[in-house]
Amino acid sequence: MATLESRTLRCPQCHAIMEEGCLPVTQGLTWIKGRNAEGNKFAENLPGTHAVMRPNHIMAWRCRKCHVITFKYGKSLEQKPSWQRQQEDMVAANDAAKADAEETQEAEV
Repeated sequence: MATLESRTLRCPQCHAIMEEGCLPVTQGLTWIKGRNAEGNKFAENLPGTHAVMRPNHIMAWRCRKCHVITFKYGKSLEQKPSWQRQQEDMVAANDAAKADAEETQEAEV
């Protein structure tokens, strides 16, 4: 089975490859152990899920068939979803190309 680090996960129910994405969360997530949330008075705030002034994008994987979402929380939230990394790489490449073009124009003048 794939690991979170390889960014490819299989659904725990049907074993299909899950779709990578993110869950925007602002109020944070709370874990309550067991099935009876009302009767359980002990809750644990999940680290890295609370954000101030902007949503925190938690890495997640979804199986559309089974309606299962798996997500990772905590310290390694700095890892961004692949779509966000690709978008940032495209912006950086575009900025670098503009800078190169400006340098070439200045050298020609």
